[in-house]
Amino acid sequence: MNNKRLQISEGGRIAYYDTQADASFWDNYWEKLITRDYYRRYEEGDLGEYLFFEKYLHKEDNILEAGCGTAQYVVALLFKGYKNIEGIDWGGQTIKRVKAIYHDLPIKVGDVTKIEANNNYFDGYISLGVVEHRKEGPEPYLAEAFRVIKPGGYAFISVPYMNRLRRIKSRLGFYSKFKQTNMVFYQYAFSKYEFQNFLEQAGFEIIETHGIAGLFGLREELPVLFFILDRMPGGWRIQEYIKRLNWIKNFGHMVLFICKKR
Repeated sequence: MNNKRLQISEGGRIAYYDTQADASFWDNYWEKLITRDYYRRYEEGDLGEYLFFEKYLHKEDNILEAGCGTAQYVVALLFKGYKNIEGIDWGGQTIKRVKAIYHDLPIKVGDVTKIEANNNYFDGYISLGVVEHRKEGPEPYLAEAFRVIKPGGYAFISVPYMNRLRRIKSRLGFYSKFKQTNMVFYQYAFSKYEFQNFLEQAGFEIIETHGIAGLFGLREELPVLFFILDRMPGGWRIQEYIKRLNWIKNFGHMVLFICKKR
């Protein structure tokens, strides 16, 4: 994330302002990442912090990643034996670049609020860092997710997290109260309680929640500390140690909700 983005405290959330997160933004954002080397780890089935997929999803399940971006998790799950996974994303150039590497990868351009699938079709639905980009709120994304998931199916949805450190900084007035006129809405960071309410209103039952990318969450909110760590001898070892600590989840940049359709 660009640390120059304006962060505004808005009633228990943080609203980020900078550049509108439209399809062209994401095409440009992902362009340099999409290389053959980028996918090496995913071809080995590396799911990073998202090992929860394997806990709840079966190899024969129909699975959708809605807003798949570079489709790295579609690749990882396919290489782990999940044969019925597909991805959609509205970044047409991104999809084109990925398919230049994986010609037969089951991904396509699509609108995650208007998914081309029947009601109750998918056993699993994955959406990582997508629904927070609508200024009016995440409701259309969640309603469509609920529509396409089977009763008893699982959704894995993550959004930026109003974690403990961000809550403290908000109370202490570290975030701006005013938007600059030359900036447009980019995304929200939600409290766990608020986003849980959105999910429950959509009809989901919350099974588990987890902080994700804790080291990044600390780095974003404590830039001076990491400026020092990045430049001190052995600073990278300290960061690797911190990354493995269990409490780091409390400072996750994202929060992952594992939900079940009732």
